[in-house]
Parts: sequence; C-alpha cells; structure tokens
Amino acid sequence: MAAELDIGDSRVEFMADYVLKALRIKGDKWTKMYTVEDNKQLCLEFCDKPDAPTLVIALNQAGGLAVTTEWPTQFKQKAVSMLKFPFRNFAA
Repeated sequence: MAAELDIGDSRVEFMADYVLKALRIKGDKWTKMYTVEDNKQLCLEFCDKPDAPTLVIALNQAGGLAVTTEWPTQFKQKAVSMLKFPFRNFAA
C-alpha cells in the first residue's frame, strides 16, 4: 500500500502502511497529510529524536489525517498511536 506513495524513507513508509491498514483509508489521505511541512516534520522527528516517544495520527472530522505528539483530550474519530520503547531512535 505505502510502496506506491513514493515516500523515500522506509520508516515513514512503515508508518504510512500501518496507518492506512489500521484506519482503512486510501493512500491519497496520507499523501495529503504528509505534504504539509509541519506534519512531515512531526513524523521525521518521531523517527529521529529519542525525546519524541509518541505520535498520534487521527482522522479529523473533515476526513483528513491529523498528526500530533500528544493524545487529544477529546476526539470522536479513529486514531492510531505509535510509541517508542525504550525511547531510542528508529534504525533506518
């Protein structure tokens, strides 16, 4: 699924594949989310920095994906969380 998205980073491809399967959405939603520079930066920081142990990707009310490093206090849509344990960098 994520191989067709041409992301270039195997760690982000893994995350994309997991999110697409878990939330049962199409790749265009991931592509739209990942083209926003802030979202891309959050995904890469999660992969690269040991002090970013949590990444939450949720469907918002408009049907798009929203990325955050903390659990929202209130959400009504599906969400996927990724946790690093122990808190280390992903190996590329």
